[in-house]
Amino acid sequence: MFVYTLPDAVLRHVVAEDFPTSEADLSRLWGQGAFTRRRLTTTHGQGLQVVYPGRRSRHGGPDFLDAVFTTARGETRRGDVEIHLRSRDWRQHGHHRDQKYNNVALHVVLWDEGRHPTLLERGGETWVLCLSHQWPAAAEDAYKRMPCRSGSPELLGHWLEEMGDERLREKAEGYQELATTVGEDQALYQGIMEALGYSQNRIPFARLAQGLPWADLVAIGEEGGLLALQAALLGSAGLLPHQRGNSTALDEWCPGLQAAWTDLGREAVVSVADWCFVGLRPRNLPSRRLAGASYLVHRHQGRGLAHMVADLFQSHWPKGLPRALEAALSVTAQGYWASHRDLGRPGPGDGTLIGPGRARDIVVNVVLPFFWCRGGVAGERAREIYRRYPRMEENQVTQDMAERLGLERGAVNSARRQQGLLYLHKTHCLSGHCPRCPRLSL
Repeated sequence: MFVYTLPDAVLRHVVAEDFPTSEADLSRLWGQGAFTRRRLTTTHGQGLQVVYPGRRSRHGGPDFLDAVFTTARGETRRGDVEIHLRSRDWRQHGHHRDQKYNNVALHVVLWDEGRHPTLLERGGETWVLCLSHQWPAAAEDAYKRMPCRSGSPELLGHWLEEMGDERLREKAEGYQELATTVGEDQALYQGIMEALGYSQNRIPFARLAQGLPWADLVAIGEEGGLLALQAALLGSAGLLPHQRGNSTALDEWCPGLQAAWTDLGREAVVSVADWCFVGLRPRNLPSRRLAGASYLVHRHQGRGLAHMVADLFQSHWPKGLPRALEAALSVTAQGYWASHRDLGRPGPGDGTLIGPGRARDIVVNVVLPFFWCRGGVAGERAREIYRRYPRMEENQVTQDMAERLGLERGAVNSARRQQGLLYLHKTHCLSGHCPRCPRLSL
């Protein structure tokens, strides 16, 4: 194996002449697909092709997440990607001691000095892809010829809306099947809980919703009120102070919460180890989201979730419906949570437990597909309101896909088109089905 050991002074000159001069430039080329679908070789001699370079991370950790590669043997390899100018930067940045980098499947570097392997915190090492000696010709312009950027711009909006409709139909079918099995309120509750978990905590939220069902929460709330609901949700989640290893009371409020949990006589459904806290903003901490869920249950336990939403479809149609749905699912920080970021952690949050942005996401991803499949007047209204629903907050996937498709800033101007980006990412980019991508037909 050939190893580059050029002195730094020479290295800087060569890089300045022919290659990107910063990690940001190299990362931009990687994300735009300049090396996608090319035959490349790792420093270990393993041949591979990049099927999907991954979505850009915006919350710390590796530069790209969920990348897809195929090896010379035809095997598929998935994982994260970290970009550096030099291979030694991995160790200098301390990634070999950081758990966030344990899922890195490929360390992409411009130069490999061959001094240190790319070691992972959990043990072992990952592949290194050195680009300097296999730099594609005219790599700076290669991304402009990507299949992702081909086709007619005039048809792009219509195409994204069709993809968004398909995503909604798939979600609707899933909720229809779930509601038949567990009932409408439980199906809506599970969908809302998963949405509160974002991508990092979707799985533990889903497990919690199944292990602490809607009917149990309603009974707990009717008997013990809001405190009992918060105790049930936080205790079942394994997030009470004593479940996190705190043997003493964190403040005056926590003992009452612990006592309410003890009175319920229940066991935790998930443990603190199941939750992700790394890189989360205070407003997105699982404990705050669960506190928000307790207020939602307390607010709607009498009427039920399905009836509550159905009533809004009748009383606020058409112009006032989006705002009414979002208001019904938003929760302002109150009481203890207005002055605490987490249990035992004083400090102002952002004033909400479930903000309007998250409420809008729940409406688009849970409520509208649920009622789409319900049929009747509600189903027709769900379809109609979805097709003109305002855009949601951006996330990593929609931002990455918009960049990958070369979209102008205002092109993705509705929730429907954002859903189209998410559908394309899931059904084609992550699975490496580029040749069958419907974008190529435009």
